[in-house]
Amino acid sequence: MKSCGRATPKVAVFQDLSGLGRCALSVALPVLSVMGAQACAIPTMALSVHTGGFGAVCKQELSGFMEGALRHWGELRIRFDAVYMGYMASDGQLALCDGFLDSQSAPGDHHAFVLFDPAMADCGRLYSGIQTSRVNAARAMCARADLIAPNLTEALLLLDLEPGERPIGQGELAKLLRDLIGLGCGASVITGVELMGGEHVNAYLAAGAEEPLLIPYEQVPERYSGTGDLFASALLGALLRGESAESGIRRAASFCQRAALRSYQAGAPVREGVQFEALLGELLPRNGDTERR
Repeated sequence: MKSCGRATPKVAVFQDLSGLGRCALSVALPVLSVMGAQACAIPTMALSVHTGGFGAVCKQELSGFMEGALRHWGELRIRFDAVYMGYMASDGQLALCDGFLDSQSAPGDHHAFVLFDPAMADCGRLYSGIQTSRVNAARAMCARADLIAPNLTEALLLLDLEPGERPIGQGELAKLLRDLIGLGCGASVITGVELMGGEHVNAYLAAGAEEPLLIPYEQVPERYSGTGDLFASALLGALLRGESAESGIRRAASFCQRAALRSYQAGAPVREGVQFEALLGELLPRNGDTERR
């Protein structure tokens, strides 16, 4: 990504908002802010708590708000440096985002960098309440993205493959990445992949590259909700300040791993997500951090 012209880049963030639970907007806003971006939120759904382990959830879909907010942004002629799309409460919300992206790719030099996290499945199955039609809508959105960040389940679904959770070989993983690029995105990172042999990696491939980049990380012996949101937010923050994709992935993965380890060692409630707040200072830019591509 090119370094942004303005001192503080604007990012339009489409994500859900949970009152309790570290995920989505409650993760993206502080991470992007501490990394030097102005995070401009469009909540797609409001929830009392996130949907992992709290029982019955009070929630409200916000499609009407989204439509009105995007109309107002259009009237104000706001231009964003990046658009980060995560969880959508309905297929129609993806359609609203599609129209919004048209406004951010006006003739001339302006083009908003688009990061798309499909946020629709994990552990071999679709999230509760998401229909199979979402897969087709997400697949179409990939063609609008500069970078997509699915987990392995989402990657398999996007490619119309059986989404069972299992270790994967490097050859198969490389093919998955190439096929994802074939959906029209500029680059793809598949997060949280367990390779045959037990190593865990985040796998990246850019359009035109011959071989994928496999970046290992240490797996914490507990699964926390929201780590994908944390990873994508930190990666986008790194890219916006001019770091290479490799540097950004390493930084995001390290931050997630340290937050998860901190939470695990403290015996923190798994359902509340990782305790990242005290580590945010690690994401502040330091001399020598920026790596131009």
